[in-house]
Amino acid sequence: MAAAEYPSYKSLVTRRPYVDAEGRIWKPHEIVWHGVDVTFGTTIMALSEEHARLLLDDMKATGRIEGEIIASYQT
Repeated sequence: MAAAEYPSYKSLVTRRPYVDAEGRIWKPHEIVWHGVDVTFGTTIMALSEEHARLLLDDMKATGRIEGEIIASYQT
């Protein structure tokens, strides 16, 4: 069976590019991974596709679960 699209991950957060204090433009980049019957995804902010790949490599090497998010807000 082909992996199904997880119905809501793309609508969880809408991220827009932003400019930091040094004038660099950070843009959202999608990360996708596949389970047995489902595809999951999230976004990270990076300066370029190469930068996003480096960040993903860092996450694979050093990432860990800190806990469940129980609330969030937008500023």
